[in-house]
Amino acid sequence: MNNQNDAKQQHNTGINPVAAVIGGVVAGAAMAGTAAVLADKKNRDHIKDALEKGKEDVQEKVKEARDKAEHVKGDVEKKAGELKSDAQDAAKKAQQHTR
Repeated sequence: MNNQNDAKQQHNTGINPVAAVIGGVVAGAAMAGTAAVLADKKNRDHIKDALEKGKEDVQEKVKEARDKAEHVKGDVEKKAGELKSDAQDAAKKAQQHTR
């Protein structure tokens, strides 16, 4: 009796066999469909062009973000310099008043 229970537990993987078959069929169909699409040079070229365009778009957005960040950085550094100068002036005036 114990051996039969052990055998059942070893075969019970928790995966429904019907679901496994359906999953395999879906995956196989997807791979076959992809292979059929990529077999046509025109489709491959279309996909390649779309990927290149996407890559160019991403590169442009990164460049725009970098340029904007540099601009903001420059503005922040300028404002920080002004504030530092104002603080130094205020400190000098405070020292003159305490003398």
